[in-house]
Amino acid sequence: MAQKYMQTIFRVVYGSAYIIAYLILLGLVLITPTDAIERSIRNNQRYNVIILIACYGITIFIVLFSFAVRLYVNKTVLASIPKSWVPVDKGDVSKAVYELIAAGLDRSATVAYEAKPRVHKGAGENVVRKLKLGSEEKEVELPPKHTPWGEIEHRGWASPNSPDLPNLQYSTVLAELPNLIEARALTLAPPDPTSAADPPALDPEAVGLLQRAPHLTLRDYISHLAELRVLGLDATAASFLQHYEQARFSTRPVTMAQFRELMHLFAEVLRSMQPLDLSALDDEFSTIPPSESDIDNNGGNMTAPTISRKSSSSNSFAQTRHPYALSSQASSGSLRSTLSAGSVIRLATTDDRIDSPYVIHLSGQG
Repeated sequence: MAQKYMQTIFRVVYGSAYIIAYLILLGLVLITPTDAIERSIRNNQRYNVIILIACYGITIFIVLFSFAVRLYVNKTVLASIPKSWVPVDKGDVSKAVYELIAAGLDRSATVAYEAKPRVHKGAGENVVRKLKLGSEEKEVELPPKHTPWGEIEHRGWASPNSPDLPNLQYSTVLAELPNLIEARALTLAPPDPTSAADPPALDPEAVGLLQRAPHLTLRDYISHLAELRVLGLDATAASFLQHYEQARFSTRPVTMAQFRELMHLFAEVLRSMQPLDLSALDDEFSTIPPSESDIDNNGGNMTAPTISRKSSSSNSFAQTRHPYALSSQASSGSLRSTLSAGSVIRLATTDDRIDSPYVIHLSGQG
């Protein structure tokens, strides 16, 4: 409470001191003209009175006008903060500050230009411009006006502007290719002759042969299909394996061109696959001499056929790891025609009415 009283007393004393100082100043200012006017009147020199009044009047007007202008300018400047424009022109700042700002803007323009993709060839001649970057000068080739830029691409992803594969991450498709090849192979299994279902179920022995074992790589599985004469080891299959392994296991993601080339080879591999002929395999096994297919009782060497139907006959397609949509010609109670959760690619069916043997399903698209 006492502190509040002390502040009030200090404010009164402080204000009174200024008022007293103003009164003393006003008295000192008026003493001289008052004395001059009094002597002029006494000496009958009235023109001096007119001159003094005019001079003092003009002086007071100039002072009041300057004070009013100063108050107006200060109020206007404070009201314009923050500014709707950046004061960086020559008239806004000093010459040294302007040169510093211009050098920074030129440097930013250079970085922005270098970060853009290159222009197409034949779009026009570039314009060489010298930019001053502080104490250095750098020549930058600026493209002509209305120049088309090159296509922007991020490795591993399709462009958002892609007409057929917008925002597709290639790795999600690459991880499914072995499963699609297996699913395609299973559709080529012959029907079970003992099945009474309509349509008949697939031959369990054929399904067991066409399944991919968990430990098999895609290269080994394609070799396995080649031994079954379902797929030929031609130049297309070799090129597909090379492109697939490079795209799947490389530390550098693939580009759009590489991905499309890989998928073209993948489609050719799917088209080249042939139905499994169990009778031809039986004939091949029957031609193997007994000395090469049986185990010698004395512990001799064994030369067994590469493929054993009996060892895999207990398997069935119901045990496959990834269900995929299969062609309508291979419909069976054990074949599921739904796309597995999280997959973006499936085998095409007759209902799709497309030439490609596969369909890429993007989220947000029907």
